[in-house]
Amino acid sequence: MKINSKNVIKILEQFAPQKYAQEWDNVGFQIGNSDSQIDKIMTALEVTDEVIQEAIDESVDLIIVHHPLIFKSIKSVINSDPVGSMILKLIQNRINLIVAHTNLDSSEKGMNYFLANRLNIERLSNLTDGYINKYYKIAFYIPTDYREKVIHMIEQVNTGVYGNYQGCTYSVEGKGTFRPVDGAIPAIGIVGELETVEEIKIEIMVEESKKDLIIKKILSIHPYEEPAYDVIYLENQMNNPNMGLVGYLNKTQKLEDFADELKILLKADAMRVVKSNDKMISKVALCTGASSDFIEIAYQTGADVFITGDLKYHEAQFAKALGLNLIDAGHYETEQYYIQELTEILKIELEKKSYDVILFQSKLDINPFKYI
Repeated sequence: MKINSKNVIKILEQFAPQKYAQEWDNVGFQIGNSDSQIDKIMTALEVTDEVIQEAIDESVDLIIVHHPLIFKSIKSVINSDPVGSMILKLIQNRINLIVAHTNLDSSEKGMNYFLANRLNIERLSNLTDGYINKYYKIAFYIPTDYREKVIHMIEQVNTGVYGNYQGCTYSVEGKGTFRPVDGAIPAIGIVGELETVEEIKIEIMVEESKKDLIIKKILSIHPYEEPAYDVIYLENQMNNPNMGLVGYLNKTQKLEDFADELKILLKADAMRVVKSNDKMISKVALCTGASSDFIEIAYQTGADVFITGDLKYHEAQFAKALGLNLIDAGHYETEQYYIQELTEILKIELEKKSYDVILFQSKLDINPFKYI
């Protein structure tokens, strides 16, 4: 079975939902026909002229990358501009582009968890939160005959979501009683007479962003003139993506030994280390890519070392003043390391659905830094 580009997005949504992306980010379908047939997919860390040429040579229909090509608003697309030139080249060769950036960073199948697991870091928790969703429980009573209609409505608006499940509800049957009084126009019953109705109580957990919509939908399909419902704030914090992780090694190590292990794992040519103390390394904070903004947060967690990339001189001095060890493992190294894993995840999902598509990882080394 051939795959449509919309279905590729659906597969990515399973483990890197676009809602996990930071507000400043630009993810999802960036270039091409969002309803096109895809025969060949290539994964890469980012788009460069060389990557585009590789895609052209390999007759690729779709490139999936981590770094956005279109990051900020653009006023023109012209070939004298590097980004504009790449956009034109992709369009001219009918190559689609999908980006999974901070939504992939935050995923439990994404970069941070992947690196943490390979380093055998355990008891993981968020270094800092991507965002925290507020959840509410909405409970209401409705005649039993309306149950299927309500369930259908819940699934249509994609709520009642709990982890990897949607359309989640709880219901219990019972009897409702009411007496319509003067002025009432009851859908069931007669004014002045006590009415008993076979009812069902339905409870749904919804995100704050969908709370008002769900109440509106319930009221629109409810047969009662004045339906009652409860709205209860919940303390659940699900779908709370990470921006970095913190956890513990299963054995303490010297900073130098831990850095050597990381260097071998990432196949890095070199690695910068800020040694701020002689403590043995037990608690580790990490955030792949460029995350120097989290230095103080990593320190506040009590981490013995913080792994990230793209550190500047004054940031390194700040960490040293705090007494926090740092490992600048490189922006490219900490993220390129994951692209093979992304390719394997996509391959498994494509095979599950029997899609007839060729998938492969770019063979290019696009690291702009060379060590001499």
